[in-house]
Amino acid sequence: MDWKMVCLATVAVGTVLSTGEAGCDKGMRGGGLSPVASAVLADPCSELEHGLSVGSMLLIIFFSVLAAYFVIGVAVRKFIGGAVGYEAIPNYAFWSDLPLLMKDGALFAFSGCRPEVVYERI
Repeated sequence: MDWKMVCLATVAVGTVLSTGEAGCDKGMRGGGLSPVASAVLADPCSELEHGLSVGSMLLIIFFSVLAAYFVIGVAVRKFIGGAVGYEAIPNYAFWSDLPLLMKDGALFAFSGCRPEVVYERI
């Protein structure tokens, strides 16, 4: 049974469509009855006309702010502070430790949020 979704822009909203009627279908699939498919259209083309979703807009804003943070931060540290190399990256210590912090957080979350038990006797 093959189902196909087609966007019909010329069909009015609320129209009931039928793709066929029950009947003998001996030429396909060894015979039998073909399915009856009908649907009430709510506006099948509405998804095609929408712009960006809220999540897409939030991601665009997040990465734009992150890029501006780095560009402005490097410019300020280089031209005002005279920093060169890695020193020009704003909060370099944080950004260099971030992968390890993410690993620690993931290990903590996957361990059931129980801290690692380390006990040393004095």
